[in-house]
Amino acid sequence: MVSKEVFFYKIILVCVLTVTARQRGDAVFSFLATLPGFIHERQAKMITLMVDTAFDLPAGHLTVVYEKQRGSFITWLCMTLQFFGIKTSLYKLERNMESLAYLEKLEKDVKDRSSAYLDGNYLFMVPVETSEDVISMIHQEKLGRRNIIYLFLWPEKEISQLFCSNVDEVVRVGVITNPRRNTYHVYYNQAEPDGSSELKMINWWTWPKGYFQNPLLPPSSRVYKDLKGRVFIVPVLHKPPWHFVEFNNNSLQVEGGRDDKLLSILSQQLNFKYEYFDPPDRSEGSALVNGTMQGVLGLLWQGEVEVFIGDLTVTFERSLVVEFSFFTLSDSEVFLTHAPGKLNEALALIRPFRWEVWPAVVFTVGLSGPLLFLLKKSHSGWKSMSLRELCDCIWISATIFLRQSLVTKIHGDLSRIAVIILYLVATYVIGDMYSANLTSLLTRPAREKPVSTLEQLNYAMEERNFKLLVERHSASHGVFENGSGLYESVHYFHLSEKLYTSYSAIALQIGCPFVDQFNKLIIIMFESGILSKITEDEYLKLRENQVPSSGKTSKRKSEATEEVGEGEAPSEDDKTLKPMSMKTLQGAFYVLIVGCSVASFVILMEILVNKYT
Repeated sequence: MVSKEVFFYKIILVCVLTVTARQRGDAVFSFLATLPGFIHERQAKMITLMVDTAFDLPAGHLTVVYEKQRGSFITWLCMTLQFFGIKTSLYKLERNMESLAYLEKLEKDVKDRSSAYLDGNYLFMVPVETSEDVISMIHQEKLGRRNIIYLFLWPEKEISQLFCSNVDEVVRVGVITNPRRNTYHVYYNQAEPDGSSELKMINWWTWPKGYFQNPLLPPSSRVYKDLKGRVFIVPVLHKPPWHFVEFNNNSLQVEGGRDDKLLSILSQQLNFKYEYFDPPDRSEGSALVNGTMQGVLGLLWQGEVEVFIGDLTVTFERSLVVEFSFFTLSDSEVFLTHAPGKLNEALALIRPFRWEVWPAVVFTVGLSGPLLFLLKKSHSGWKSMSLRELCDCIWISATIFLRQSLVTKIHGDLSRIAVIILYLVATYVIGDMYSANLTSLLTRPAREKPVSTLEQLNYAMEERNFKLLVERHSASHGVFENGSGLYESVHYFHLSEKLYTSYSAIALQIGCPFVDQFNKLIIIMFESGILSKITEDEYLKLRENQVPSSGKTSKRKSEATEEVGEGEAPSEDDKTLKPMSMKTLQGAFYVLIVGCSVASFVILMEILVNKYT
């Protein structure tokens, strides 16, 4: 055994060698060569290979998965990786011949890393049977991600057919074999753009030169820059203006659409072909239900198709099973409800005053009388103050606001000025403004407040018995079915859809290696205005197809459509105003009846008080 002091001196020696060595492999091997009692020469070279491999991988973390302890090999491998600044974690597997339950801990780690969008590199140093179990688990649980790489140190010269049959294109798989002494071959499944998922040799490592080329794995931007005529089977739904589809018996024909043009541009730039087909249930799909996904998203999730383009809204539930490109459209969800009805015209007299106005009116009327009394007493030198004079001042101010004739004399210039100002305010400001508002409201009756927000919708459903209807498997259905807060409280009722800005995008399989190439082209088209142009063209074509092509009515409708603009409704100013009628003035008679009733009640009370007092 070597003492701790000797070991630390060797560590210092390695630091010097790391700085001075021409190649990193020389430094690693020099470090391991100083430990003859701990490790063999062949193992030292293999550790050097692992360090070179880890340095060329994108993530700065390596998870070493092993089944059997090979003496001190695993220990020294981890120590060497950590010494060179590579974070390392270990998983030891206990293989079960009957089931894959022994991989549950590893599966959970991969899913946790995927859900947190963390990069990860997994190095499997296990027997052939365990490697086949691992790749089968990855295939079944759909653990392929663009930021996770699975590397297998293959103990035999040839890779088994069972292993290759479970390798998908969306899973980044690398296999390192050792065909002869001091030579290792690296196979990778994303080396060709044809989608065959075959493991192809892309690099090799020899001692003491290291890897033949860098980087270790070819970047997707280089591999999938040209798809070389690859054919995609694309499901299509009839949904104008995105796709215009005509179904004929057992066939279909796409007659254009915004997304058909977009897919055509992408195919020309990336050199691929596509064929449309009619999906089984003709729906998009919203979220996982009992472990399954319906619609075309279910086909993507199962790996039966690779691309779907349509009016597909991006939601969190959908992003759990498919991967979205950069958005191709940002659009607002809008409410579609009945037109707001007219409010009761009998209440038009008091409608200009909301409840917040009445406290201010009462306060103003109540304060005017005492202020007039103080002004009157200040003129007389604060002499002979009586309650009757205060009541007279209050009555004077009340008669002014009620626009009655003044029967009490006012003494003092200051008091007269105050009364004149009060007359002007009550008559020419408050009264005339109220009359003008009333005339406007009677000429153009007020309408109910439309439902435009979630809060208003929630109130309307609770207080006015509104109902919410949502299209099954739509994006809005997913939002209300799985949402919380207000979404959770209103998802049983009818949805009017101006709630949020929704984003549409192209859906691809999770882990799709060529999504970056799609994003690059979509961003270019988005910034240059091409996407906006083809979208506007398809909307215009849709409107032209809906308007009749003959007659004066068609011409008037077309002109009205052009004047109003896309997505706008004719304003109320375009409607013919109706003349005032007696029905419009019925509120005035109601007020007269109330006033007469109150006056009769007051006179009756005065008679009774005078009679019995």
